[in-house]
Amino acid sequence: MDIVREPVTKESRTIEDRSVNQRIYQELGFMSGSHKRKGRRLIEFQILSALVDSLLILAISLFVCFLYLISLKTDLAQFLPHKIYFVELFGVIFLWIQFCYLVVLRTFSGATFGEKVFDVRLGIFQERYLLSYPFRVIYRTFIIYLFGIVTLPILSWFFKRDLAGEISGLKITSN
Repeated sequence: MDIVREPVTKESRTIEDRSVNQRIYQELGFMSGSHKRKGRRLIEFQILSALVDSLLILAISLFVCFLYLISLKTDLAQFLPHKIYFVELFGVIFLWIQFCYLVVLRTFSGATFGEKVFDVRLGIFQERYLLSYPFRVIYRTFIIYLFGIVTLPILSWFFKRDLAGEISGLKITSN
């Protein structure tokens, strides 16, 4: 017994016939998908994602300092005469949390929150499953720390290339 199907024409198709993704893209106007960014535009989006991540890291660092002050049962007023000590403590906590945040999120989820917001990633999809990927992320993070957290992105923007990615071998990509 053969199953005979009637030919479906474009006029007879309804919205229910399309898949959910096609319907969402059709209704929201995402006809061409995401645009791949290159050069200076890609670096700008990486800098914006770094700003979002910095705000999150700043909030986490302040919370950790707050917990530190509570655990020692001291007031902030007692630390005010010793501002240098508190600034050094905060700087060490900030850099340590930033390093852990960048390495852990990029290794296990593929991107940080800021990178997910601006649709920027480190490496291509297949690279994220390699055993060397976490070490390359750590190496790239050390390079950025070594050359300056602000200096290297500005130089990258000026030269229209991802300098940290060229040194470490793990470049920024846009999905």
